[in-house]
Amino acid sequence: ADAPAPWPATDQSMRYPIVLLEPQDERNRRAISYDMFSEPVRRDAMQRAAASRRLAVTAPIRLVQEDSGAPQSGVLLYLPIFHDEGVAAIPGAGNGTVMGFVYAPVRVGDLVRRVLSTAPAPDVTVAVLDAAEGGLPIVASDAVPAGAMTVQVMVGAGDRQWQLAISETRPLGMLQDPGLYVLLLGL
Repeated sequence: ADAPAPWPATDQSMRYPIVLLEPQDERNRRAISYDMFSEPVRRDAMQRAAASRRLAVTAPIRLVQEDSGAPQSGVLLYLPIFHDEGVAAIPGAGNGTVMGFVYAPVRVGDLVRRVLSTAPAPDVTVAVLDAAEGGLPIVASDAVPAGAMTVQVMVGAGDRQWQLAISETRPLGMLQDPGLYVLLLGL
């Protein structure tokens, strides 16, 4: 079957519609032909990826695939494909024309839940904030009990910085144990 025309309408001179998204389930089919360049947050990351010739990550956004049931914030990772040089050409190489992007949507809330469900399951909650956007929440934290310890750490996420706030769900002082701290960051 032919793909639908790119959507939504845009005033941009270039279009980058989604042409393939795996798995090909109902959730992902909703995104086919969506013109990612039509939206400013996505466009910004795509332009940064093309200019730097490296992976770029969006600020927190609502993914096109999310339904109205329980939408969560996510981010998109973009890697440019150059007409004459392929994927992610060496920085400083030629003036290759961008012909498209390899991209991946990441549901950060699902990622955090998956990490925290890994054995041994720590008694912590994690909030993820986009530091470049003034602490814009990507994943909100559950309520942190009074007296519970919170550790904050900055991590690189592509070309962005995220602030993780790891808090105990019970005030036990667990986060004072360096071994647990290393385990959490490793996960």
